[in-house]
Amino acid sequence: GSAGQSIVEDAYASFYGTATYNYRSRYIVSGTVRSDGSNNFGSDEQFNLNWSVSGAWNIDQERWMQPLSHIFSTLGLRGGFGYTGGVNKSVYPVLIMDYSSVFRNAENDFYRMGSIYNAPNPNLRWEKNRTINAGINFGFLNDRITGEFAWYNNKNLDQVTSVRVPYSTGFGNQSFNTSEQINTGVEMTLGATLLKINDFRWRITANAAYNYNELTKYESPTGSIFGDIY
Repeated sequence: GSAGQSIVEDAYASFYGTATYNYRSRYIVSGTVRSDGSNNFGSDEQFNLNWSVSGAWNIDQERWMQPLSHIFSTLGLRGGFGYTGGVNKSVYPVLIMDYSSVFRNAENDFYRMGSIYNAPNPNLRWEKNRTINAGINFGFLNDRITGEFAWYNNKNLDQVTSVRVPYSTGFGNQSFNTSEQINTGVEMTLGATLLKINDFRWRITANAAYNYNELTKYESPTGSIFGDIY
């Protein structure tokens, strides 16, 4: 008998830096910069630069809030903006030959059969995500009643889709960075401690959310639409 063998090698490299500033637990600002590289892309597109900034204001720590501390036990604002990147592992920039266990008999010899299913694209880029978020959290009566309200807007850039190409290329479709998609929504959470006796607590929590998705851009090199966003 014969044994098959499969080898998969992935190479990644990351460089990053981060900084955070905290002033008396009232104002917090942080930032991150990083560059990631992957062999899943052609040499000109291997590295992707990302960055983010975020901040928080703990209003309950302000001196002028102390007279109201018996009412507002927690009150804070936060927000953030940044970019992240993703690797689509279903597409590749190079040709990949898949060998099967079937042999073709030609006169006095046997030939191993193989197929190429993917149409490589060396110009594939990282899929990117731009995120904006903001929120407020609050607590009343020593946090017996708490709540949080958050809003977010995520924009997915350079999403990979499958596009039909002329069969003269040897393939029926090929993957390209074609699409942009917006995902926006709000989330709200409310909680209350109904009973507290020594170490026993009875607490209830309710939450609600609304989300909206929209495909805002599609650019195909052939002008056709085929399949779904991966």
